[in-house]
Parts: sequence; C-alpha cells; structure tokens
Amino acid sequence: MPDEPDRADSPDAPDLTNFVRDAGAGVVPPSFDDLMVAHRRRRRVVAIGGAAAAVTILAVGFTGIQAVYDDQAAPIPPANPTATAPAPTPTTDRAEEPEKSPIDPRDLTAEQVVDASGSKLMSLTLSPSQPANRVSVWMACAGGACHRPAYALAVTSDGFATRHLVSVDASQAPAVYPLDSTTFYLAVYDRAGNREETILEADGDRREIEFRDSEPTSLLSGEVLVQHGESQPGGTETLSYFGLDPVTGVAHPIPVPDGNHSRLIQSPNGILYGVSDVIGETASRMILWSDDGGGTWESRRITTGREVVVSPLPSWEPGVMALSEGALNTVVPLERLHRSADGGATWEVIEQPFTETPYPDWLLVQPDGSLVAGIASWSVDRVSRPGEQPWGLYASDGADWSALRLVQDFPQPADAEVLGGSVPLAGFQPGYGDRRTTLWIYDAWGSRAYESGPGIDTWRETPAR
Repeated sequence: MPDEPDRADSPDAPDLTNFVRDAGAGVVPPSFDDLMVAHRRRRRVVAIGGAAAAVTILAVGFTGIQAVYDDQAAPIPPANPTATAPAPTPTTDRAEEPEKSPIDPRDLTAEQVVDASGSKLMSLTLSPSQPANRVSVWMACAGGACHRPAYALAVTSDGFATRHLVSVDASQAPAVYPLDSTTFYLAVYDRAGNREETILEADGDRREIEFRDSEPTSLLSGEVLVQHGESQPGGTETLSYFGLDPVTGVAHPIPVPDGNHSRLIQSPNGILYGVSDVIGETASRMILWSDDGGGTWESRRITTGREVVVSPLPSWEPGVMALSEGALNTVVPLERLHRSADGGATWEVIEQPFTETPYPDWLLVQPDGSLVAGIASWSVDRVSRPGEQPWGLYASDGADWSALRLVQDFPQPADAEVLGGSVPLAGFQPGYGDRRTTLWIYDAWGSRAYESGPGIDTWRETPAR
C-alpha cells in the first residue's frame, strides 16, 4: 500500500487517517497464566448474558460498531486576544469549498479492515481435517458513526504464519464453513441484498458454484450439503438444499421434505438430519433423518411449546443423532435434549436438571458419545448480580447426558472490563489413536482466538489474522 502523509495532528483529519495508523499497530497477547488468574479473580465481579451477547454481535453484523478516535489537535488561541480583528472583505468570485462526504467503506483496503486495532472478529472457521487452513471474517468502521461497516477476510493454510486478504462488498458479515481440507463455502449478501455463493480457496481465490436446475438426487460421496438461496419477487428468498462437489464446483438439488422450512445438517457421522416445522401447527416439530444422502427420509413428530427452537447437533459417534430444545426469548436456552443412539429406531428425551438455565453458544457429540457444550451465560446472570454458575466448557460423563460438569473456564483476557460474552466454536478435531481432541473457540468481544490443550482442560491463544 503506498505511503500516505501523516495528518494525525490536523484538526481536519478524518477518522480513516487514525484508522490507517492503527492498522500497523502490533498486538502483544498476554500470558496464559495472567489471563486465568485475572479471570478467576474477576469472574464473579461482572457478568453479562453470553447468549444475549451472541444475539447482540449478530445485530452488530447489520448495524456496525462505533469507533471514535478523540486525538485531534486542540484549537490554538489567538496570539493577541485583546486585538480587534479587521472585518473580512466580501468577495463575489470566491469558489465555495466542497462539502466533505462521508468515507465510503469500499475505499478501505482489506488490510485496513483486518489489521486496524478497532476491527472486530466476526467469525473464525477451521477445516476439521486440516485445522491450519482457516478463514477469519473481520469488520471495521469506515466513519465515526459506523453506519456502513466494511468487511474483509483473512485466509491461511499455515495457521496465519502467512495469509491472503480478501475484500468483500457485504451488507452483513459473510457466512463461511468448510467444504473439504482446503476449500470453504462463502455466502455474501451485497449492499443491494443479493446473495453470492462461491468456493473460497486457501490462497484467497474464489470460484463460482454452478447450481444446476435438475431433478433432485441423493448426496454422493465427497459432496457437501449446502443451503442455496434464490431471490424472489417482493424481496423474499427461497432456500433449498444442494449437494456440492468442492472439486468441480457443481451443485445439484437433493430431495428434502418441505425443504424451505427444514433446518438440516450433514453430520460428521454421515447422517443427514434436522428438524422441520409442522405446517399449521405451532406446538409441534418434525425430526427428519436420512442415512442415504436424502434418497429416503424418516421422521418423528415431537410436541413442543410455542416459540420453541429445536436445533440439530453435530455428532461424531456413528448412529447417534441429537437435537437441543429451548424456548425462544431473545436467546435460546438448553432445556432438554432429544437423542437416538441407534440410527433413529428409538428416541429418548433428556431433561436438564440445572437450577439455573444455561445458554450455550454451541453443543456437539464426541466420538465416545459424550456431550460437550460451550456455556457463556446463565439465566440469573446480571451485570450487578452475577450468578454462581461459571461460564465455560461443560461435558457429560460419557453417554449420560442428564448432568453436565464444568471441564474448564473460558479464557479471559486480563484487560477485559466485562466477563463472559459470546464464545463461538471455530473448529473441532476429534481425537483418534495418538491424536488428541482439540477445540478452537474465539472471543466475539475481544477478537481473540484460543486452542484447547490436552484433555480440553487448558487454553492457549492462537492467531486469528
């Protein structure tokens, strides 16, 4: 990027000047011991609702964050305060000064968006089989009020020892998830509301996806389930499920019952499953699953309350399907679990015995059948009155999901003024043989990323850009 003159001391300097200056500032992470000591000392002092923070950070993706830098030079007093200044001579041929226009976010480079000290980490995604392959999404303000935030991606194949930066014209934070060991699916809504879906390579290049209008067929080996959006008249959007080949970039529709109302995942154990609304009924849901790529489907009706959210959980144990359930009230609590351990032949409902209701950011099933949850807040947490339950990583004792125990606290920066917050899952690599189980999370408030240590009971900071 060409050098720009230093105008930081000018009273007319725009926010972008300071923004560019901050982009070169280095980040020195604190030591892990300092983080944990500070966290344990202050954890009970200040509390916020983590899942509510998850909703807040989603709203930030639409409205932006405010970044104001108050380092402009103070006005210089006149040399002789008692002297009377002569009246200005009016002129008729003086050119009017053009009005200053707000900075367009498209004028910011990807480097400015990613590296500025005030940039926010919106998401971090790792390839499960090659966790050194990562994509982080960053948001930065283009002006003082930040009504129009700018977004950019940082892509790496070596854990951010090196990187490629990608600018995106987006109205909200782009969605990213892994396709295979080297590629990612990228969905971007531009400022006109149009949705663009591409394959993102580890070197930052993007390839178009060919969504074929053909008869639905089953998901084939090597294909990945993606949800494709098509704009409709009136500003609505129709979502349907496709099987995408990451190598060829060709996607075909797969048969899904009532696809526009279904929430499905391609679980790591090879099963497609999820939940669908029951048309005309507000207190029922339908669990759906297929073990042949969508060729055939089975279902089970469950009775729920009104305004209830049921979500499928990724499972690494063969034959196990699981879904969480909780009443929607700003954030989604964990109230009960639905589980089948025999491929759908039988199902059980597991109530959670907590006296305080947990609000997890994520849950998953490990290869040994145990449940792991990232709980970032509890129902009784208040800013002025924190609850007794700590935030952190919780796990079941094997297949007994009736009670979850605390494995470890979430890492907490020593300089944080607010504890808790949203701590989404960036990646999970199950342990097989000599390979240990590893979790990657990121702090949506502090824009830091962490990797779990052996036994998932320690944390260390890891680069995110």
